[in-house]
Amino acid sequence: MHPDPALKQAHDEGLFKRRRKPMTVRWRAVRVWLAGASLRRTAEALRDEAQFSHEAVRQWAGRFGHLFRPRKKDHARIVVDETTIILANRREVYEWAALDPDTRDVILVWKTQGRGGLEALLFMKAVLRRCRGKPFVMVDKGSWYPWALNTLKLEWKIQRGGPRSLVECYFGSLKHRLNRMRRRPGSWHTESSLPTLLNLHAYFWNRQHLS
Repeated sequence: MHPDPALKQAHDEGLFKRRRKPMTVRWRAVRVWLAGASLRRTAEALRDEAQFSHEAVRQWAGRFGHLFRPRKKDHARIVVDETTIILANRREVYEWAALDPDTRDVILVWKTQGRGGLEALLFMKAVLRRCRGKPFVMVDKGSWYPWALNTLKLEWKIQRGGPRSLVECYFGSLKHRLNRMRRRPGSWHTESSLPTLLNLHAYFWNRQHLS
């Protein structure tokens, strides 16, 4: 039995079909990469424990990204926000996040190419699939929210401060991680790798605040 909850979950859900490398080594490699090391430096740092390529680290991170899979729960109220992320090719994408300010639970994170009413609507539909009933929604002054929230017949308000500080703290933690990775060659996030990073960050946030 794996003592680490992440390894136990990965084992129970069969995230890895082939086991050429110990699960503990794979998990340690992913955590070293998340701490800011490049994929190549991660492989070099752990070569005394096992021999593997930088591409293996990327693939393991992708598998472990599936650990973020919150169950459907009761959420009386949620706070929703989005932030801009700059990719390695200097393109802008957007991360959307919904959190429960009472439990500090990350309900859902999404990456989109644009930021508008349609993206807000699709995101909120996905959020509602993780909620029992219809929660009260708190947002900022973004012009893309009113149409989406009214279309879904949700109760909502523009919230300044208070519960919104939670999602601002969440994005601050994410940006700190992203900026730390930018300073190391080979660790820049790309269009394909960013969802893995977003999911792992959400997983560790929930693990820290809900344990």
